[in-house]
Amino acid sequence: MKGKSKEVIAVAFLAVMVMMAFVGIVSAVTIENHTMCKDTESRIATNSTGYAPLPIDETTEFYLTDSEAICLVQIERINRGDTFRFEWYNPSDLLYQLNNSTTDPYFECWYTIYSNVTKAYTDAQGYILLNVGFVNISPPILGFGTCWLSSSLKIDRCPPANKIGNWHVDFYYNDEKQFTETFTISEPIPSLIYVLDTGPSKNPYPSIFGTHNGMIKLNQTIEVCKIYTYPCSGTGGHTKYAKIYNNSWSIETLPWNGYKEDWHNRSFSELFKLYANVEYNYTIRTGSYPQIIHAKSKDVTGGTITCTSFVDANGEAYTDRIPAIRLE
Repeated sequence: MKGKSKEVIAVAFLAVMVMMAFVGIVSAVTIENHTMCKDTESRIATNSTGYAPLPIDETTEFYLTDSEAICLVQIERINRGDTFRFEWYNPSDLLYQLNNSTTDPYFECWYTIYSNVTKAYTDAQGYILLNVGFVNISPPILGFGTCWLSSSLKIDRCPPANKIGNWHVDFYYNDEKQFTETFTISEPIPSLIYVLDTGPSKNPYPSIFGTHNGMIKLNQTIEVCKIYTYPCSGTGGHTKYAKIYNNSWSIETLPWNGYKEDWHNRSFSELFKLYANVEYNYTIRTGSYPQIIHAKSKDVTGGTITCTSFVDANGEAYTDRIPAIRLE
C-alpha cells in the first residue's frame, strides 16, 4: 500500500505538470513601469525579439494645444482572461464619460496593444472616455511574458480642452486598482522671443554707412547664427562685416558676397550663444543706407544696446548712432 501510494502521488504530480504545461500557470501580475507621455515610438524591446511602445516626451504637464495625453503601462506575468481598464478623471474628480442621458452616438475604435487588443469607447469628437480591455493573446502558456498597455486622452479641439486643471487616470487590472497617474492640462506658455532686436528706426535719416562700435547686454540667453540689418526704404542698406566679442572670446561673420540671395542677413561662422546679463562688444561695418537709431543707448527686445562710437564714410565721429539690427 505504501508503494502504491507513492506511485499514485507521482502520477498525480506528473499530471499536474502536464496540465501546467498545456494550460499555463496563473501568476500574479506585476506592474514593471508606468508613465505619462505625449507620444510613443515602436522599437525593439530590451531583451526581447518583439516590439515595444517607448514613451516620447515623458511629462505630467500637458497644454490645450497638445494632441493627447498617453498613459503607458508595462506589465509582467499576464494571464489569459485577465482584464484591465483605464479610468480618466477630470479636475472635478468625475469619471469623464458620457452620462446616461446623452444622445451622442457611441462607436468602437480598436486600439492595438501589440499582442493585445482593447476597445475604446469614444464620443462623437473621437475623445476616448474609458478604455476597457480583455487579454487574449498567444501562446496559451502565459504568466512569464511582458505586455504593454496604453490609453490616450485626446486634448486639442476635444472636450478636455475646456477642462483646465488637475486630472488623473486610474489603472485597474482584474478589477484591482494598480496605480494612479496625476497630470495637469493648462494654457500653453506664450512663445518666448529669443532674439536681440532693435526694431526699425522711427527716424532712420540722416543715414550713412560706416563703422559702429558699442556694447550689448541681454536679459535672456539666446542662440545666434545671423545678423539682420534694417535698410532704409528702397536702398541696399546692409552689414558688410560684424564681430561680437569680449575679453576671452570673439566671432565674426562670413565674408560679404555681394547682393546675392538674402543679403540683408549675414551669417556668422557658426552657431553660438550670448548669455543673459553678460556684456559683449560689437563692431559692425555697414554699406549703402542702413537704418540708424539716433540715440546713445536703447532698451530693445532682448536687452540693451549702447553706442560707444560711430565713424561714418566721411570720417565724422559720433557717440549716438546705433545700427538697427536683429541678432537671431
